[in-house]
Amino acid sequence: MERLRSLFFLKTTFVVSIILSTTSIVSVGQKSQPYENAKDGEQIEPGKPFTGNLNEQKGIAQQPKETSSPFVRLNIGDKVPDITFMHVKNHPGKTIKLSDFKGKLLIIDFWNKWCIPCISAFPKMEELQNKFGDNIQILLVTSDKDQQLQSLFQNSEIIKNTKLPIITADTVLNKLFPHTAVPYHVWIDKEGFVKATLSDYNTNSSTIQKYINEGKADFTKRQDIFSHEIKYGSLLNQLKGTDYNQMQQIQAYTLFTKLNLYNSGSMMLIDTASKRILNFSIVDLFRAAYGNNYLNAGIEEVATQYAHKVPVKVTVIAKTPEARAKYFYPKRSSPGYDAWLNENIYCYEKVFEPSIMKLPPSKRARVQDSLVIMDLERYFTISSSIRNANEKCLVIYRRDKTENFKAKGGEPLQEKTEKNVIRIRNYSISTLTAIIEGYFLAYSGEYPIINETGYEGPIDVDFGVGDRSIEKLDQDLSKYGLGIKEDLRMVRSLTLKEN
Repeated sequence: MERLRSLFFLKTTFVVSIILSTTSIVSVGQKSQPYENAKDGEQIEPGKPFTGNLNEQKGIAQQPKETSSPFVRLNIGDKVPDITFMHVKNHPGKTIKLSDFKGKLLIIDFWNKWCIPCISAFPKMEELQNKFGDNIQILLVTSDKDQQLQSLFQNSEIIKNTKLPIITADTVLNKLFPHTAVPYHVWIDKEGFVKATLSDYNTNSSTIQKYINEGKADFTKRQDIFSHEIKYGSLLNQLKGTDYNQMQQIQAYTLFTKLNLYNSGSMMLIDTASKRILNFSIVDLFRAAYGNNYLNAGIEEVATQYAHKVPVKVTVIAKTPEARAKYFYPKRSSPGYDAWLNENIYCYEKVFEPSIMKLPPSKRARVQDSLVIMDLERYFTISSSIRNANEKCLVIYRRDKTENFKAKGGEPLQEKTEKNVIRIRNYSISTLTAIIEGYFLAYSGEYPIINETGYEGPIDVDFGVGDRSIEKLDQDLSKYGLGIKEDLRMVRSLTLKEN
């Protein structure tokens, strides 16, 4: 988890779900090799706890331990050393050198005696060899020793009929091309460079033909995982690797984190396939999830409107009075303000499943809205609802036809003087409503603030915030031809109730 925290540079709470579409390490018809526990040699299956050395394979497939070896793992593009192999079958000579196959596409087929799918595929490999002739060479390689293979070679009709060259008792190629399951194929080009590491089903007539014709083929690179932490740990540990970028395989996910230190402000980004909300309180996350016209519109239609804070009445029903504190911003001047931000500000990101993207736009938006709300309710253990209702609001209105509030130009300015007077110059009237919400309400959404002036442009106004009185604010605004009053209006009423 510390690695994840440093990766995202967050104090974070992670992960609801990540859905991947990727080549399985053990696909259908493959058998995963058991591993040796360094302590007692007990075999384990994938997914069970393990503390041994994953590079040591148990039983007949196990490689000899060496304190040092000249053979290190090769990657795509590396030159393969010209190795001589002594344990060979189905070959005219007593030894095989990799350079014997220079000028051909060399396909190494790793197998073991216990792997039924490996052996069952030998006739298919034989057919490919016969079809492409001198253009390719398929080489069957196993780490099993000759003595361990004696019974198999005597009794298996497939083995007895196989004419492909076989290398047994291999201790080198398995180090150059380590893997956790067989069949496992490696393609080496005509000049002896590693071209691909792949699962056996990618070695077929069409891929070989394309490679012969174009020097390339389309298939998914197979990258077996040897780190126990990565192999059996969180999918997040696998997202970045030196040999393979698992990020490319992500199809859908939901992610929660605490305060995002890369972004000092709040932000919401929405497109048809994803939603990203950065640095929002719990209340504002739900307001964003429901959208500003959730009763009549979907997530895509309300994305832009949210920036203007369409009025919402918010009611929070907490289990205890103390529990309410996490829902509402404290005063910026309070000693615990920074600690509150670190504990109660969240980021949320969701990339929707590909199946949802196939829905008609109107239905897709509705489904996306519902999924986001479900995520928030599940994560925060809250029940939420929204309805249209007559609620007490603060209404900004025009007193007369004068327009003394309109901006006269110049540089935009927002400031608070030493006498607790707010000065707004050349900022939109939505700035006025935001400041009123921050200074005159106990919390965001206590009373919706309605702009009924019919004006959305920039304004120049001064007003006091010292006594936080709506009556005094109304007096201050009156000299600009504006007023503010309490009145009932039909608004959206959002209720959050702790479970």
